[in-house]
This record gives sequence, structure tokens and C-alpha cells, in this order.
Amino acid sequence: MDIKTTETVISKIQENAPLLFMKKFMKNKEGTGFIISYLYCHKDKTVYSKDLACNSGLSTARIAVALNSLEEAGCIERKTCSEDKRKTVVYLTDKGIEQFNKFKEETLSFCGKVIDELGIEKVNEYIALCKDINEAVLKIYGKEKCNV
Repeated sequence: MDIKTTETVISKIQENAPLLFMKKFMKNKEGTGFIISYLYCHKDKTVYSKDLACNSGLSTARIAVALNSLEEAGCIERKTCSEDKRKTVVYLTDKGIEQFNKFKEETLSFCGKVIDELGIEKVNEYIALCKDINEAVLKIYGKEKCNV
């Protein structure tokens, strides 16, 4: 495809991308929502503050700010690891579990409204197109060193 057509297609994608939806849907990746969700999903394991940074893609500084906020709100507890005093173990409190359930309910409700508005057929088409785009990117990325 020529450059001008590609530029036009990219512009149209940007104009019509469901940014608000994705921002709302991915809100939990911004810090506190992610931490609560991660701790809930790993509640039977020891979670260190470093694990949260590694698995979220957020900086340790951003994680520290989010942990401070969650601790002040009573959603988490932090304790020094008994085996290694340099490590901090993070636990979800009962209030944190309540927050997780509330966040999950709100997210599912919001997504359900979007699905109802569009219809499941269109949503499934969108999912299939996203899958096709991801597969094409991976196929091309494997052939070329893409610097995008």
C-alpha cells in the first residue's frame, strides 16, 4: 500500500478508535486498580512490591505512590519480608477485597452496556479484526525489525 493511503487509514483509525472505552476498560493498569486486581488474583501467593512493578509495566516510583494511597485507604498492608528485610510483602485487606469486587462489577457493567449498545455480533467482529491485526503485526514484526 502506498504511503499516502496508509497515512489516511491510520488517521481514520485514530479518529475512530474507542479511546474512551479503552481508557475506562484499562483503568486498572494505571496503578491502584491494577494493584488491587493483581493482589486479588494472587492472594494465595507471596507478592512483593517489586512484582507489582514488573507485572504492570509501571515504574517502582508509581507503584510506591499507588501503594501509599491504598495503604492510607486501608485496602492493603505492607510488611517487611522476614527472610529478606530489603523486600516488602504486600497483602490485600478485607476492604481491598471489597474494592476489587466493586471495581470488577463496575467494569463488567460498563462493558455490558457497550456490548448491548453495539450488539454482540459487532463486538465479535471487532474482536476478530483485532486478532487479525495482532497476528499480522506479529507476522510482519518477525520478518522485519520494526521500529514503530
